[in-house]
Amino acid sequence: MVKKQTYNSILATTLAIVGLLLISYPREMLQAAVIFGGILFLAIGLLQVLNYLFLGKKDSQELINSLIKIGLGIVLLVFAGFVVETIKVFAIIFTAMFIINTLYRFIISLFEKGKLAEKIAYIVFTTLFLVASTAILILAVTKADTIIIRLIGGLFIMEAILVLLEIIFPGPTIVILTEEEKSEIQEAEFKIKD
Repeated sequence: MVKKQTYNSILATTLAIVGLLLISYPREMLQAAVIFGGILFLAIGLLQVLNYLFLGKKDSQELINSLIKIGLGIVLLVFAGFVVETIKVFAIIFTAMFIINTLYRFIISLFEKGKLAEKIAYIVFTTLFLVASTAILILAVTKADTIIIRLIGGLFIMEAILVLLEIIFPGPTIVILTEEEKSEIQEAEFKIKD
């Protein structure tokens, strides 16, 4: 299986490209971006769930993020035509999902152990992302479609930066040992003491 960093690298690159295209060509890229984004989120989410199920790495944070990606992918694919025709309604749904995901990341970063600089960087950026998502949610009701599309492109770029932060500052890895592995470690520690 491909490592989490590879998933995150692919995701960050794709999100950044889609974000730039949405900002540059809002109307022309919307339909393609919706379908491509749905496929991408669905594929990466499914790969991460398979990684969770079959490689035995039981990280609940990764599983929840994977399920959120799958949910976002399904929404994008099922409602692709609807999204293009009613971008204001979709902007509300889309940014609400981003806000939920960002709140989850923010709460996790508050309680995660690690270097203070890493925590501060992640907390500051997730806070900025939360503020931007909320602003887009408010603007979705009052502004023109192309402005909303460009703002969503900006969210894609911000999400890419958050994913890159996860690569630069990876969270702790939890390893679940079998009883046999625990006893082998204890035996090795006992031999070292002698």
